[in-house]
Formats: sequence, C-alpha cells, structure tokens
Amino acid sequence: MMGAARLLGSLADLPFVLGAVVCFSLAPVLARLAQPFTPWQIASFRTLVGAAIIGGLVKMGGGRLRLSNGELRVVIPMGILAGATFVLFFVALHYGSIALCLTLSYLSPVFIALGMRLFFKEPVGAFYYWGMALVLTGIGILTGFAPDLTRQVLLAGVLAVLSGACWSCYSILGGRVGNQTPLPAMAFWVYLIAGLCAAPVGLREEIRILSVYQIGAVILLGAIPLVVGQTLYLAAIRKMHPARANAVCSLEVVGGSFFGWLALNEALAANAIIGASLVQLGVVCVLWDNSPRKCG
Repeated sequence: MMGAARLLGSLADLPFVLGAVVCFSLAPVLARLAQPFTPWQIASFRTLVGAAIIGGLVKMGGGRLRLSNGELRVVIPMGILAGATFVLFFVALHYGSIALCLTLSYLSPVFIALGMRLFFKEPVGAFYYWGMALVLTGIGILTGFAPDLTRQVLLAGVLAVLSGACWSCYSILGGRVGNQTPLPAMAFWVYLIAGLCAAPVGLREEIRILSVYQIGAVILLGAIPLVVGQTLYLAAIRKMHPARANAVCSLEVVGGSFFGWLALNEALAANAIIGASLVQLGVVCVLWDNSPRKCG
C-alpha cells in the first residue's frame, strides 16, 4: 500500500515531466531540419532564442529576472552544463542516428542515481534498479543499435554518453534549487548562459542558410523543446526526484522514434513496439520505487 501511495504521489507530479517529454521528442527532428547549421550554431542559436522568448514574456508580465548571488552560484553552472549537454548531443546527432543518440544519452538516470548516492548520500530502492534495467533493455530493443560500428557511429555514441553525463549533473543541480527561486528567471539565465557558452565557436563557423525553413526550425527548437520543454523539466525536478524525472524522460526515445518515422520516414518495426512497452513498464517501476525524495 505504501508503494501504491508513493506511485500516486509521483503520478501527481507527472504532467510537468510528460509535457517536457512531448516537447523534447521534437528536438532531434527539428535539429535535422535545421541543417546545414552546424551543431554549435544550433545549440547556441536555439538557447539564445529561448532566453529571448522567456525574457520578453517575463518583462511583459512585470516579473523579475534578477537573481541573488546565492542563486547565481547554482544557475551559472547549470547554464554551462546545459550548453555542454546541447552541444554534445547535437554533435552526436550529426554523426549518428536519432535512435542511437537518444538511447545512449538516456544512460543519464544511472549517472543521476550514482551521483545522488555518492554526493548527497541519498538511498535508491530496489524498484529503481529493476525499473532502470527494464528501461535500458527496452530502449536497446526499441532502437536495435547499428550493426555497422564505424568510427562515426562510435564517436556519436561517446558524445551521446557524455551529453547524458552533463545532463545528469544539470538535473542534480536543478533539483537542489529552492522553490523560492522564480522559475522563469532561472530558465532565462540558464538558457542565456548556455547560448553564450556555445556562441564563440558557432559564430566563427560559416553560417550557411538555404531557406527560411532552417531558420524556422532553429526558432522552433528554441520555442518548443527549450522554452516549453526545458522549463517544464525544470519545474518537474523541483517536484520529483531527478532520477525519477529522468527515467520518465526516457520516453523521449519512444516519442523521438515516432516523430522520426512521421517526419523523416524512419521505419518502425516490431522491436519498436516491444521496446516501447518495456520502457513504459520500467518507468512504472521507477515511480513505484520507495526511496525518499530530497530535492530541495
């Protein structure tokens, strides 16, 4: 009964993270459509667009963007980690498939659980490990992994794992930000810092524009996966354990594969259905985990 009560408590927090999953699932397809913008340019421009949108909305609503020195000490590293996450993932996506990059980047819940245990002494229950085993097995079945292991595929895999590690640190820090910090201001500074970190390299590269559709794809990358998706995720990790939130976000592999099929004609096979089912069962196990939440 206690496990069921905790599951219901987690379900009450799910709208934020599930909304983020839907938005995140569009990012790989939009990144493909934004090419030949380089990965550094995509990472920089979309985060600066996101910061501009958030900043404009806050100012129109009469809110504040100023943060205290104590808040900035957490938000600045978060912005740097967010920038590293986006750059590494988009570079990985340049060399590997959507499915492969999403799969390996979602090793991050393992890193989160390890980090929370090592640095914050937080216990992780048995259901979490069973759930993550199902999640990772399901993701592997869903994507099928590329049988032809070339140097490019290997590089994409390594970069995706590094992206997941940075995302883990970002999630842990975000879960430590108190509820008293205004979410829009926090999101604004995270996105601005992330964009400025990638801008020096992105601006030095040649900007090749073929059509307005590429510019539109970058703007949509800033508006949907970032402004809506990332802001919902920041709200979610204030309410949920970061490892649980990340486990739910692994459903992005399902969503990303679906949108890849829909927009880019990447075929879905029987392994996709089996893998998606295992991922969802694993998420339920993680939500059932009876380890305590201590995110603030």
